[in-house]
Amino acid sequence: MKKLLSIIGVLGIGLLGSNAASYSIDSVNANIFVPANGSIAGTWNLIALGYNSANEQVTSAEAYFTLFDFQNGPFDGGNETAVVSLDGLVFGSASNFYLAGIGGNLSITLVEDGIVNWVVAETSGLSGFALTDATFNVETATRTQRVPDGGSIMTLLGLSVLGLGWVGRRIRD
Repeated sequence: MKKLLSIIGVLGIGLLGSNAASYSIDSVNANIFVPANGSIAGTWNLIALGYNSANEQVTSAEAYFTLFDFQNGPFDGGNETAVVSLDGLVFGSASNFYLAGIGGNLSITLVEDGIVNWVVAETSGLSGFALTDATFNVETATRTQRVPDGGSIMTLLGLSVLGLGWVGRRIRD
């Protein structure tokens, strides 16, 4: 009984150690003008915030791009936000968007674990836009050890039983 309680205690402590982390990067601090049919690119570096791909895996991520439309002049436009949501399995995305007067695409690409490139391109506008905000929010979870598949477990169990039988015969002889 004491062994069982010890094992449960060790497993419980291990579960308490597994936690999720959140990272947020806001990479645009001023209005950046992009001319008609132009594009702007940037990079988000999660490693600089403490992300460690050996210990963490991305479970979800969202990129927010706030654009200011110059369609009717610099004071008549408005802020619009385009969002790209990513899951932990597919860490690259391209999305078309059409906001009031601005049409284009957003592209997000994983360069290496923890470093993400992004591009916002206008493809159907006539007057350009200003990128006022580019924010990347990421949720991670602690990586877990993979469990061998059923075939491996049965092979190991069979070899263990054979080994115990062989040791038992040696002891009796």
